[in-house]
Amino acid sequence: MKGRSPPLLAIESAFPGANVMLRLLEPPGSCHDTLREKVYSGSYDKPFVLDNGPRRFLHFDFAAIQSAMELSNPLRLALAYTRKMMAFLLFNRCPNRILLLGLGGGSLAKFCYANFPAASLTAVEVNRDVIALRDAFGIPADDDRFRVVNADGAAYV
Repeated sequence: MKGRSPPLLAIESAFPGANVMLRLLEPPGSCHDTLREKVYSGSYDKPFVLDNGPRRFLHFDFAAIQSAMELSNPLRLALAYTRKMMAFLLFNRCPNRILLLGLGGGSLAKFCYANFPAASLTAVEVNRDVIALRDAFGIPADDDRFRVVNADGAAYV
């Protein structure tokens, strides 16, 4: 998937002093109050970014965190489940190819891209809006060893 991500609309938290910023795939001039209400009520229908100062999170709603990134160390696997997903290294310490089913905030994609320079990586993501957030998480641009494919992972496999 080539091309740059669209700019994100930044909306401050409704809670004074919360130091939280929402970043949404919405055009400039959109009504902040309406969007904030949709996000907090769970009726917003796109993934969104939440910044709390030291970390950036990918959410579909507030029921779960999809991805987390430490802004001071974007390559660190900040969530335990992403570290556990690297257990494949017990069986293959130097993979030549890595297929990621789901891109999310790109934690695994960035980690693998940085730590396995000889590996070819493909991330398959079904949701175009997730792909549109790739720049917010510093996911590398497509190149000769990394690409993001917009497709259903089960069909791709």
